[in-house]
Amino acid sequence: MKHPSYTVTIGDDFHKYLFYSVGPKGRIAKGIIFSQIEENLFNLAFSAKTRLYQMQIMNNLQEINKSFDIQGYINNNWERFQENRPYQAFLVTKK
Repeated sequence: MKHPSYTVTIGDDFHKYLFYSVGPKGRIAKGIIFSQIEENLFNLAFSAKTRLYQMQIMNNLQEINKSFDIQGYINNNWERFQENRPYQAFLVTKK
């Protein structure tokens, strides 16, 4: 990606990633946890609100789309990711 990154602490099993977000509200601990659901399918849990990540996906969609397909979950359905939709979850698959 073309943006600065945080220093990340990676768990022994490579499924847990912890970092600190630094901004106007100070230093905030954040994390991402990958949980395998089935072969080649993982749940990605964030320690922040979904809206925050949706904005980052929108801001980087062109770059992300080069390697991944993204779907959003809304109204009990998965659909191809679109801007300005209040998704409850995301499904990201490698192309």
